[in-house]
Amino acid sequence: MWVQKIGAVLMGMLMLGGQAVPVFAQEATTPETYSDGMFTFAYVDGGVALYSVETTAISVSIPEDTDGRKIVEISDGAFYGCSSLQSVTIGGNVKSIGKSAFAGCSSLAKISVPDNVQTIGENAFSGCTALSTVELPDNLTEIPDGMCYFCPLLENINYPASLERIGTEAFYNCYLLPSPEFPEGLKTLGDYAFAFCGNITDADLPSTTESLGSAVFFGCEGLTEFTIPARTLDLGSLVFLGCTGIGIYLVIKSSVRLRLLRELEQVLGYL
Repeated sequence: MWVQKIGAVLMGMLMLGGQAVPVFAQEATTPETYSDGMFTFAYVDGGVALYSVETTAISVSIPEDTDGRKIVEISDGAFYGCSSLQSVTIGGNVKSIGKSAFAGCSSLAKISVPDNVQTIGENAFSGCTALSTVELPDNLTEIPDGMCYFCPLLENINYPASLERIGTEAFYNCYLLPSPEFPEGLKTLGDYAFAFCGNITDADLPSTTESLGSAVFFGCEGLTEFTIPARTLDLGSLVFLGCTGIGIYLVIKSSVRLRLLRELEQVLGYL
């Protein structure tokens, strides 16, 4: 069966459970595809990509190959809106997971990304409202923008030792997410990366941190202490807006300290 998908890569807004979630549509190109019933595949360099799946799928195991071709990618939006999907196993030849690949899979509770996966696209798991556990590959260097945007039940995730960047809104409104254990080597946290993560109580940034985006911890009402290292020179605005519980902080740079003192005075009203 030959399948066509039309549209453009859009980032609109879809109201899901009262929360704004990115809307996805695939690129306005028609790749050559074929189907085996459950999956539709598209030809790509080095093998095939899993292009789409039946939206009624409940449990999916992605094989390593199909018809003698390696399955090397999960395409943008491949599982988008599969609201019945409860479990998925990713095959050993998959190297990349596309944008919004599992977005809106509202019954998916756990996903384990194997070490063969090298990159994950933006908003890959956004709007997975039942998702509680994400296991990331050890060699991952970037958590992309919006990866777990509005995953309010997320409470178990690892931060790989190779991690260098956490993207914009990566964990926006992941309310149950506990205090992160950032690895040495992390350099950048994007805008709103942990906004409205109310269960975070402390944020000890590693000595390698160079850049903090705007409102990184916006609305983290449980946050009581943080440390910003000397290397952090690029500091966004309103980093701790809405963090009304802050009582202990350590800033090892005088210029950054003065700026944060002004912001904390606005947040807490007494410095």
